[in-house]
Parts: sequence; C-alpha cells; structure tokens
Amino acid sequence: MSRRLVIHSVLMLMLCLLVGVASVQTVAAEKSTFEQILDRGEIVVGLGLQAPPYGYRNEKHQPVGYDVEVANLIAQELGVKLKVVEVTGPNRIPYLLTKKVDLVIATFGITPERAKSISFTNPYYAASLLIVGSKDADFKGVNGMSGFKVGVPRGTTQDITLTAVAPKGTEIIRYEDDVTTTTALLTRRVDALIHSDLLAHEIIQKNPTKKLEIKGVLRVSPAGIGVREEDGRLLQWLNTFIFCNMTSGKLQELYQATTGTEMTELPMKSF
Repeated sequence: MSRRLVIHSVLMLMLCLLVGVASVQTVAAEKSTFEQILDRGEIVVGLGLQAPPYGYRNEKHQPVGYDVEVANLIAQELGVKLKVVEVTGPNRIPYLLTKKVDLVIATFGITPERAKSISFTNPYYAASLLIVGSKDADFKGVNGMSGFKVGVPRGTTQDITLTAVAPKGTEIIRYEDDVTTTTALLTRRVDALIHSDLLAHEIIQKNPTKKLEIKGVLRVSPAGIGVREEDGRLLQWLNTFIFCNMTSGKLQELYQATTGTEMTELPMKSF
C-alpha cells in the first residue's frame, strides 16, 4: 500500500470518527426535557412556598401543601426523584425559561399574557380571587376601589387581573410575595388585598381583631402547570396525568386533604 493511500485511509477513518461523535452529540442535544428527566432519574420542580395551603414549609421546614403533593405524585408516576426549587411570583417564568427548573407548580393562574412566554397544562384546580379589606374601608367590589390602596404580590395573577380592571384612582401597591402583602394589610399600609378564596378566608379567621371582611369577587382563576413552549412531549404527559388523576378523583382527594375544603368546580367541562 502506497504512503498516499495510507494517509488517505487514516484521514477517512478520522473523518468517520468525527462524524460519529458529532452524531452522538446531536442525538443527545435533541433529547427532549421529558427524556432528560427520565434519563437523569430526577425532575426539578419550581414550587411557591409562601402560599399556604398550596405551598409552604411545615415546622420541620419541609415543603408541604397541595402543589407539593401534586409534584410528589408527578415524580412518583414518572418513577423519578423530586427536586424542589423554591420560586416566587416574579421569578416563576424566568426560572422556567432559563432552565433552572423543568416545570413550575406554584398557584400559577392561566392567563393569555403568560401564555405568550410559556405553555400551560389543563387546569389542575381553580380558585376564586377575592378582595379582602378592612371593614373601615368603605367600598364594595372592584368598582369601589378608587381612592383606596390595594396590595398584590408582584407579577402574580392577582397583580395582572387587578391591573386590568381597577378603576382610575386605585393605588396598586406591589410586594414581593404573599406574606409581605398580607403583612401590609394587617399593619394598615394598604386598605385591601387580592387573594385566593382559601387564603382570603384564612387571613380573616386568623386575625379577628383586625376587623377584616370580603369586599367582593375579582374573578375565578384556574391554575395550570407551567412548562417551556418547546416541551410538547412533557406537556402531553402532564395533561394525561391531570386527566387521569382528575377523573379518578385522586387530585380532588389531595386537595381536600391539604386544604380542608372541596375543590372549586373547574370553569369548563374538561373532564
């Protein structure tokens, strides 16, 4: 064999090896988030832990609540471990888009504006957004808010919904989380706040000396699990998961066990 032929053969072999490596890398890069979760044996879920009874930490500092139980059930049915990453209202979408988490379960109200950036599953529960305020604040309903200070957690469904419908003259004050917003109401820095039905009634019951009351209903807010828009395979699996566990009654049982109340009927005949 001539020297030229040997060199040619070596070069061809190297080229084949390089093509093979590139092909393997391409296949790996093309793996979906769903496949990556199964391969690594772990799912990374963004959970809001400042919104009891949906997500909070117990006396042992362990995450508990309805959203946490849903995340545990997802991991169980996938056969993988659950890794919890705590998120807040403002950083839920950024954490998802920068791949700090695989999905977000955090009282995530489904809105057209958010759906411009991410995809939502079918609703896995629905809550009413209520206006909670001091009895001394002389107004009822959204239309009476003009001239009053209303607190909301920044970037949440409460914030988005109220901003869209608040009458002129309403002073909307945004805080970083639910706890800070509630504190603002209890210390009279705001006249009212917007919260889900369960949390609204809990605030009133736990603070009888503050003379609080329900001022009205803002809207019914269905919540979904957030995923990146390119993660169609994961979205399909999650919708199947919600359908099966909703029709079997499992999600309703978890909701009852963690919140002490029955799940609000969803605003569409999905199941």
